[in-house]
Order: sequence, then structure tokens, then C-alpha cells
Amino acid sequence: MQRIVGYFTLVLVTLLLTSSAYSGTIFYPKQGSFQLRGTIKPSTVYPVIKNIKKHLKTSKEVWLLIDSTGGSVFPTMDLIRVMKQAQYRGAKFHCIVTRYAMSAAFYIYSMCNTRYAVKYSRHLYHDGRLNVYMGSFDEDSLTANGINMTFLNNKINKDIRKALKLSKKKYDNHKEVMWFPSDLRAASPKFLTVVDDYKVRTK
Repeated sequence: MQRIVGYFTLVLVTLLLTSSAYSGTIFYPKQGSFQLRGTIKPSTVYPVIKNIKKHLKTSKEVWLLIDSTGGSVFPTMDLIRVMKQAQYRGAKFHCIVTRYAMSAAFYIYSMCNTRYAVKYSRHLYHDGRLNVYMGSFDEDSLTANGINMTFLNNKINKDIRKALKLSKKKYDNHKEVMWFPSDLRAASPKFLTVVDDYKVRTK
């Protein structure tokens, strides 16, 4: 009898440990929610920034739905700046990854106050890179043109590492690796909440 009880206890504990999906439903408002989809570039980010600024005049709650594999660092920094300024004034950003949050999109996601991720979404973060059409620049050339990628990467890594609450060694081990939300939560339990996709609903 004790063996049977022990077996079922082990099964129950295993199920609890391996189940990482949030049991509730995430309801986000239709008004006050914004989509950040596709490549992050001026044409996709600046309309979102404009609408968020307009929304913040009457509300302190912003919902951002993210599905992006990344893009340009400069519009990313502009959005981050708007988020941080609004947060300083008491605004809250609630963000949901519906499919991808990679590279620049992961940085934006990291700066949110509360973070949700669909169970089978993908996450990845890495040092920023500057790709230039028909050529490339070395670090000295970039610095001469007012672009210090080392400084920028250090700032971004510091922000993300603080959000993840990881040691530098553990953080470096997670860079350049694609993760499921459950893997990220195992590394940093309070970083995000995992939710099944059918439990993400508008109010």
C-alpha cells in the first residue's frame, strides 16, 4: 500500500514540476493593446510608439503583444525610452509573446513590468550587431560615426540581465540560445508566466 501511495505521489509531483502553463486566462483589453509584429524597423515601431503615447494620456496600463524575430536597434531604443519614461511616471506595461521574442524584440519584452508567453513561443537574446547593406564597418569606423556598439551592448545586456536576475556567467550561457518559455522560467522563475495560447483573450 505504501509503495502504491509513494508511486502516485511521485507521479503527482512530476506532473506539477513539468507542467509550466498558467492555469488562468490572460484577458487583455481591446483598447489599450498594441501589436508589435514582424521585423522591428521604423515603419513598424514608430506607429506603435505614437499610439502608445496617445493612449498614455488617459491610461497607465499598456498591453503589448509581441511576435517578432528582431530588427533594428535604433527604433528599439526609441520604444524602450518611451516605456521607461512612462514607467517612471507610474505606467505599467504588460507584454505577451504570442510566437517569437528574439533579439531586439526580447529586449523590449524584458523591459515590461509583467511578462506572459504562450507555451510554445520562442525566445532568444544576443549581443547587438550592425548589418550594413553592401558592406560592413569595423568597431573603430562605427565609433567614428557616433555608433559605439560595445557601449550599446553593455547597456542592453545590463538591462536584460537585471530583468532576468541572472549572474553574468549564467546570463552568458543563455545568450545565443533559443529557449521555450519553460526553460527561461526554470533559469529565472519570476521573469515570466507561461500560458496556453487558447487562454490569451481580449476582454
